Amino acid sequence: MHAGTTWLSLAIQNAMIVGAHRFHQERDKADKQAMAKKRLWWSIIIRDRIMPLALRRSPQIENSHFDLDLEGLNEDDLQDEIACSRVYNPSTKVLLAKLLFYQCQFALVLTELLATAYNPKMFTMSRSLSQDQFLRELGKMAALDAKLVDWFGSIKGTLDHNLQQGDEINDSLKLHSELMYMYYQ
Repeated sequence: MHAGTTWLSLAIQNAMIVGAHRFHQERDKADKQAMAKKRLWWSIIIRDRIMPLALRRSPQIENSHFDLDLEGLNEDDLQDEIACSRVYNPSTKVLLAKLLFYQCQFALVLTELLATAYNPKMFTMSRSLSQDQFLRELGKMAALDAKLVDWFGSIKGTLDHNLQQGDEINDSLKLHSELMYMYYQ
C-alpha cells in the first residue's frame, strides 16, 4: 500500500471522529472550530481526489460522506490569515486563496469522474453492454468531460495571469498554478 494512502486513511478517520465531515451542519458557521473543521475536511477531500489521478484507484471518501453541493474554501474562509501572514503579502494570499477555491471545485468535478472511472463494481459488472447502455455510458463520459473543460475554462485566465507575472509573483503561486495544469492534463 502506498504510504500516502495510509496517512490519508488515518486523516479521514480522525477527521470523521471530530465531525469535520459535518462542518456545514454546525449552527455557527463563523465559529473558529467550525471553520477549522471546514478547512480540515476540504484539505482531505482535495488530497483524496488528487491521489487517485496518480494511483489509478477510487477515492477513499465515498459520496455518502461528502455533500457535492457544498461550497469549497474561499477567500472569506481565509480572511483572518490574509493580512497577518509572515510568509506572503496580502495580494499573494488572496491569489493563493483563489487557487485553493479552484482546487475545491476541481475536487467536485473529480468526484463524479473518479466514481465513473474507478467504480468499485467495475469488475463485477457484465463485460458486455447493450447498445443503449453503451450510449448512456458514453453520454455520461461526454458530460463529465464537458464539466472538466468548463472548470478549466473558468480558471485558465487566472492561472495564465499568475504564470505571466514573472519575477513579481511568488514562487508558491507559480508552483500551485502549474500543479493545477498538471492535474487537469
